Amino acid sequence: MKAEQKELLYNVFCDAMEKLAFMFSEPAERDVLSPIDNKYVSASMTFTGEMTGEISITVSEEMCIEIAANILGVNPDDEQAMNLGIDSFKEVLNVTCGQVLTAIAGEKALFNLSIPEVSELGASGWTEILNKTETIGFFVDEYPMLLFFSFNE
Repeated sequence: MKAEQKELLYNVFCDAMEKLAFMFSEPAERDVLSPIDNKYVSASMTFTGEMTGEISITVSEEMCIEIAANILGVNPDDEQAMNLGIDSFKEVLNVTCGQVLTAIAGEKALFNLSIPEVSELGASGWTEILNKTETIGFFVDEYPMLLFFSFNE
């Protein structure tokens, strides 16, 4: 991934997390993002239009609940946060995708977006995504997070 693309993804993602989920993100190097848990969730979606590609975000299951709690303005142990964790996580992906595509292609570009799909992963799945060249890493309020973005013009 080119340095300017990486910088754009960092900036767009950090801004989206701050505005949507009131969570602060910082870029992280691969060597500090080894799996520390056995349960991860990955949300992915594809896009077509001015360019085609895929975007995904991978986090621990616990992080989904934190995202929901922040979006809803409740505590993480609130039943609503627990029930809406996956939906909130998918919304973060959806917003991030829209903002990344707008930043790259401009506001007039048209895209068709797929519905976000979620899958559960173990530590080996986390490592597989981490090792892709199109993946960048973050710490979001101290939670590790992976952002994969691949496109063809």
